[in-house]
Amino acid sequence: MSNEVNYKPFNRHLLLTKVKEDEKTTAATVLIPDDYKVVEDFGTYRVVSRATDCSPSFRTDCKVVVEETMVRSVKLRGETFYLVPENYVVLFEHNVG
Repeated sequence: MSNEVNYKPFNRHLLLTKVKEDEKTTAATVLIPDDYKVVEDFGTYRVVSRATDCSPSFRTDCKVVVEETMVRSVKLRGETFYLVPENYVVLFEHNVG
């Protein structure tokens, strides 16, 4: 028997993982605390799973850009996943060809 667990969201939610982006280093002209974090309005995520009532456009492994304030984090078995209602997706990756 496999120990792998698959999670399935409900109620038009997408289950996501955060896409790691290259951190950009910029020279600061103002002194800021070392632990200061820039809060982004939007974030890039990868779709792990979708509720059955979500649009079929959201395929597993496609990248989406979502409004960060609507993303909810969930820790499951030591791994962090993110949930967002599908209507807060503003862009998704569409491969042509």
